[in-house]
Amino acid sequence: GKLFHEQWKTETDKTSCLPEVFGGNKLENPECELKLECILDEWIQFVGVIDLIEGVRITDYKTGGANSLQYISTPQLNCYQLLAVENGYSPKEGYIRHFNQHRSKVTVSKKYLSEYTLENARNWIITYASEMREAIDKLQGNNV
Repeated sequence: GKLFHEQWKTETDKTSCLPEVFGGNKLENPECELKLECILDEWIQFVGVIDLIEGVRITDYKTGGANSLQYISTPQLNCYQLLAVENGYSPKEGYIRHFNQHRSKVTVSKKYLSEYTLENARNWIITYASEMREAIDKLQGNNV
């Protein structure tokens, strides 16, 4: 997957288009492999890399045997929305663009991003980060 990501970033940076495998459509000011971070709940440093952000659209690339539908219901795009919003972007749509290199097959799924998906991401991250912190503290013998 990493090699495909590098190839698609290079292609998009050079052409300002989606990679040819995903249709090659023209993009407006695309930003690829955008590393963003923010602080949540005053203690969680949340960091992520968005494969492609363009205007109101976030795209996450996937490769392998699954298809885009298997990824679209995960919290990943919601979490990228949160990162983007916390850094001054206003995403309204999220896309999973999946390439099955074994079958040379592409699938694309779209998710609308809203206040609901934004709060869903915030709650998901805070809940799981809190649980992980508690587990680590217990392993280290710290009382929280």
